Order: sequence, then C-alpha cells, then structure tokens
Amino acid sequence: MIDSETRVSLRSTQATSLRDEAGLARHVDYIHLNPVKHGHAGTPVDWPYSSIHRYIRQGIVPADWAVGLGESESGFGE
Repeated sequence: MIDSETRVSLRSTQATSLRDEAGLARHVDYIHLNPVKHGHAGTPVDWPYSSIHRYIRQGIVPADWAVGLGESESGFGE
C-alpha cells in the first residue's frame, strides 16, 4: 500500500521529470532497464514484455541498446 508521503513524492517526481522530451526519454530508459536491474532479464531485449521491441522496430533505439551497460553506468539506481 502506498502511503500519502510516498504518493506525494511520486507525483512530484513524475510532474518534474516529464516536463520535456529529455525527461520522457529518461523515464523510458529506466523502464527498459528495470527488468535487467532486478534480475529478470540479461538485457532489455531479453524481456519479452518490454516496449523496447517496438522502439527497435521503429528505429528509435538499436537492437543492442544498453547491452553490456552496468547499473552504475546506466545512471538509474535506487
């Protein structure tokens, strides 16, 4: 269950981070790297439910996007 403090924090983070294309890109990168970060997949492409497959088909990112990128290099940590 999300308490009110967490809810406020989430709202403020989302509101400030998605104000421009760069903020949206950071969130999409985070989403694509999340299954790797949590050990569910070796690379973003290995996660069958990821929207990265659509991004690859549309030519937005290469098929080897973030392959070999460690958590410390990704810029996304807890």
